[in-house]
Amino acid sequence: KAKPQSRRTKSACTGVVHSWTEMNPDICWTFCGMQQVPEEFTKYCIFLADLKVKDALDIGVYRGRSAYFICAVLMRNNPKLQYEMVDIDDKLDHFEEYSEVLPALHRGIPKTSAEYRGKAYDYVFIDAEHTYDAAIVDYENVGKYANVLMGFHDIYAHEYDSYNGGTVRLWNEVLKRESGNEYKTFSEYPNRWMGIGCILKKKG
Repeated sequence: KAKPQSRRTKSACTGVVHSWTEMNPDICWTFCGMQQVPEEFTKYCIFLADLKVKDALDIGVYRGRSAYFICAVLMRNNPKLQYEMVDIDDKLDHFEEYSEVLPALHRGIPKTSAEYRGKAYDYVFIDAEHTYDAAIVDYENVGKYANVLMGFHDIYAHEYDSYNGGTVRLWNEVLKRESGNEYKTFSEYPNRWMGIGCILKKKG
């Protein structure tokens, strides 16, 4: 995901120049790690640690790094968890090695949320195409059917605003549609950059 900012830094792994340090000059980002703000991703995973779900659907896994970590967290409460990883291209890092220690992992690639339309999973995470028009389809296809929790990445990523409102518009739209449910946000840069949001579905 390209997230242009005004200050520039080099990836320690590839030497490619990126521009992700405007929010905080101490940010260290590389293609070798997860595309997450560590503090907010950590808080999100701590929150997930108390969640017990039987199955999960992750839309837009890219390299798979965040998905591997979330799967490991969820498996602590349910060793029989089924975790479906979905993307349009197979760019997963070391899937075979990770799946040996995380047998919950399943590779649903190449696919989109359309292949899972109307199916209800306990946990759904949406982090695929960041245009509003594509992201709202992911919500309509699978997000709104989540039984326990649906999560969204980049809820404050204004660099996508030019794409018909992008993921910021998506999150605000989801909040309106899910107004009867509790929501939580995890962000080090509220209303400015990245951020993870989730909707907790009411039981019954």
